[in-house]
Amino acid sequence: MAAAQQDVKYCQLASKSLNTTNPGGDVLQRMNYVIGNLTTNTYKDNTANATVSLFSLASIVRQGLMGTQYFPSLAQYFLDAEILIQNQQPTNAIDEEAQVDNNPAPTDPATGESTNSTISTSGWNKNDPLVGQGNAFVFPAVTCLDMSLSGINTTESFVDYISNQINNGSALVGYEGVSFAQCLSWPNLSSYDVERITSDFPKTLKNKILVVGVTQDPVTPYPDALATYNMIGSDNANFLLHDGFGHCTVSDPNDCTWNNLIGYFVNGK
Repeated sequence: MAAAQQDVKYCQLASKSLNTTNPGGDVLQRMNYVIGNLTTNTYKDNTANATVSLFSLASIVRQGLMGTQYFPSLAQYFLDAEILIQNQQPTNAIDEEAQVDNNPAPTDPATGESTNSTISTSGWNKNDPLVGQGNAFVFPAVTCLDMSLSGINTTESFVDYISNQINNGSALVGYEGVSFAQCLSWPNLSSYDVERITSDFPKTLKNKILVVGVTQDPVTPYPDALATYNMIGSDNANFLLHDGFGHCTVSDPNDCTWNNLIGYFVNGK
């Protein structure tokens, strides 16, 4: 909003809300409108020869919140999507066969919930050999199977969950969470403790762990960094607070953090 107030050319998205009673709130409401609409509709962007969908938006949001340098492209994407929604009818142009299993999804007799584990492949390279670090399964496998999706098994319940986070003051975490919509196509392994430590943490470590908490990190939020430090304990860890925006200290660096990192890892202080 500050960028648009300085000059509308810096943020066309925010410029449309400048004359409203609550400019900041109006921008958020418009962004929520775009997200909500794309949960049920897709649109053809003839200018870019691309399809605008929740899947594409999720990728843009995740990248856009990595650092302030990505804000202009993120804002422009939301504005372009808003214009498409207002001026066009949904195209349903996504390759449905790549996303939906035509057979009825099996359900758990006890709970009635879907047990369908079909994985969406929309946007993936069909020639991907699915091996190595860059294969199509790596990101979902790491991010989706290590989280709880209890009670979140439809697009509606997912949008409600994200909206509640945003409304409760966790806008950064909420908008970053949009990218996890793809997890709805993965099986829910909440009760399996995937990638969670099951053994007791060592009482004493030879070398202390340095935990860095970035105050405005949308990917690894500050409260979670602090909780990790408290879990490890002051006997086994030190905590460094980095005041900045973006993912990790390199997104918004400063000399204070840099000097302390050098002092810790080079000089042991």
